[in-house]
Amino acid sequence: MKKLTLTEERMQADIVETILTDFLRTEKQKKAIDTLFQYLYFNLGEFGVYCGSEDMRSDFLLWLYPKLDTIIGDYNPDRSIFSTYLRMSLTYSWKLFLRRNREQATYADVAQDDQQQIVKMKQDEQDGLQSYELYAASPPPSYTVLPEKAQSIQKTIRWEIKRKNIYTRYFLELLCKSCFYINEHLLQTVAGHLGISVRKVRLLIEEAKELTDKRNGVYNEWVAKRDFYYVRYKSATLQLRKVDEAHASVIKRLKNRQAYSYARWQGYLKRIQEYTRGPSNRVLAQQLGVSRATVNSDLVELKKACYGKPCTYT
Repeated sequence: MKKLTLTEERMQADIVETILTDFLRTEKQKKAIDTLFQYLYFNLGEFGVYCGSEDMRSDFLLWLYPKLDTIIGDYNPDRSIFSTYLRMSLTYSWKLFLRRNREQATYADVAQDDQQQIVKMKQDEQDGLQSYELYAASPPPSYTVLPEKAQSIQKTIRWEIKRKNIYTRYFLELLCKSCFYINEHLLQTVAGHLGISVRKVRLLIEEAKELTDKRNGVYNEWVAKRDFYYVRYKSATLQLRKVDEAHASVIKRLKNRQAYSYARWQGYLKRIQEYTRGPSNRVLAQQLGVSRATVNSDLVELKKACYGKPCTYT
């Protein structure tokens, strides 16, 4: 690292102080930022930032340019002279830029590896082979009404005429329970089947989502953590493929990270699969204006109609 002479340090301090003075004048702020950008382009090494290549330096400065306004504006003259502050800010920004590049490269590698696995799985399927590949997320459930299931429900709960209202309530309870998975086509199909306006059913579903805002917040937090640990696991797996066998300590560290990330990913995946994202029976009962016992009983009957056995909902 080249050390500046006393004369060079004074020249640098004079130049950046002039830039700061211009910046403090509102009408010259844009000029000050552009002047600093040009100075950094040719003298970045004077601030302890060595990019290694022209492309890397250009990428860094283009990433830095929109942030120069904030960097200059945050300067506090009571803590240091501007040139010292600028050097520290640039060093921090350079480290941040490198970390961002590493993260982007990791995500790109993971995405590419996943894509290759998908292609391989498709090829294996075509060859009559069964392939299994782990992914961060399980596909969301697909809701539909199969003819044989509809007949089973109709027969079990005896909805003919006098029990039409109960039948309608059953469907509305299911819609609210599954509010985050209902698409427009299914919404319109159910509304037409029940003889209720699409608008009324849509409002009911939106209300169910609002009533479960806290539960949905927990769900989204788990999804974010699931994805985070999935990427860490895949990243460690990819790095293990590339690391030299002679680097035993690196391999051990990567294997520990791989095992820990895999366990955390699977843990959050299981939580998400078992978590009831829709409203609880108590909240659903309040929304529909019935008792919780009624909702409990309705859902048990629906479970028996569909699967031939009762199930306890919460």
